[in-house]
Amino acid sequence: MSTPRYGTANTEYIKTWFQRTEDGPMWALNLMSYREFADYQDGRVSNISGADADVQYTPIQSLTQVGARILFVADVAHQLTGDDIAWDRVAIAQYPRRMAIIEMQNLESFKEAHHHKEAGMKFTIVMATFPNPSSITAAQKDPSDLVLLQVSNSTSTPKISDRVDAQPIGTFDVEGVIMGDHRTFAVAHWHTISTADADQLVASKGSLNEYPESYSFILRPMINMIPQSIEEHFA
Repeated sequence: MSTPRYGTANTEYIKTWFQRTEDGPMWALNLMSYREFADYQDGRVSNISGADADVQYTPIQSLTQVGARILFVADVAHQLTGDDIAWDRVAIAQYPRRMAIIEMQNLESFKEAHHHKEAGMKFTIVMATFPNPSSITAAQKDPSDLVLLQVSNSTSTPKISDRVDAQPIGTFDVEGVIMGDHRTFAVAHWHTISTADADQLVASKGSLNEYPESYSFILRPMINMIPQSIEEHFA
């Protein structure tokens, strides 16, 4: 597979996987920014959106073959903090071990569908995340609720969730960036949030400049199995 246009693999971090004597479940957090229209490199004419091309890529078969599953998929309703990258969707795929993501990429079923992702994805950051033990006491919430996600490059960055009555889903430590650019991240905080509190954060967006190097989103989930996966992990 040729080098993708949508990000750079962090080979230095990935090399550390081969040195591990033990491995376990990995929650791969994906931030996704789509092209307005799919851009296929084989020259075909296409009028579908980048998002629709990525849906055609969705590697359910390949994930299943390596024992992985999709835990979370959500559209970005509001981007509260960050830079000029406009993120469209957030997802989590849970792999039974770190190396499974490499195994998946070597499958023929994955290779055959990957051109759709290459056509639709403008840029992505994929992080290897793992639930912090503090997640054991996380409240189990209605999976249809709005979700507040904050990904920061420091564990000392203030939590936006403290500004409102957000309810915890879980805190995940970011071990490393698998795909993306030069940036690194340290922690991902997940909360459910009411529509009223979401509106309050959106209205105060201009005052959220105390959160440097932090991406914060209000998300509308289509799939949300994060609470169940945390419960299973620490059972």
